Amino acid sequence: NDRRTVHAKLWMVNLMEATLPEAEAERYEVGAEAARGMVKDNGRSQVDSFHWPHKPRMADELEMGDWLIQVMTWEDKSVTVHAPGQLLHIDHYKRDAASGKQRWVFHLEVPRRGESLTWAEFRRAAKSLFGPKALDAPRTRPVRDLATADGLLSLWTPGGRVSKR
Repeated sequence: NDRRTVHAKLWMVNLMEATLPEAEAERYEVGAEAARGMVKDNGRSQVDSFHWPHKPRMADELEMGDWLIQVMTWEDKSVTVHAPGQLLHIDHYKRDAASGKQRWVFHLEVPRRGESLTWAEFRRAAKSLFGPKALDAPRTRPVRDLATADGLLSLWTPGGRVSKR
């Protein structure tokens, strides 16, 4: 890991709606159970997870406690931007013995009452932080600039509701 790179406080993660294969459900649950044990406040928070069919580049850079904003593209092509969550646990396992390919699973602590923004609402709100051209399409990327990261995080209240300002 190249330490000259400024550690990103926040990641925007571009996701596509996908169903986990039934054959992996038991193995997936092992990591989810571990993550549930790490939640600080079960009254206000819950575990949310997303998975990748291979090791993403961000896996080496992420640290526990990092903030992630999930940008989900649904089957109907609509895009929602979810309230930020904090990384609790990264898990990975062989998807099947034959291929040896691995699934990477990222477990986050997210607010139980978290609200989502549409991509259009998020772009409007975040334009002042990124500039007009920076948010043409969802993509996975680190937000290394602290003022930008804090600005994005402040689009939601600490409880996960969309900020009114």
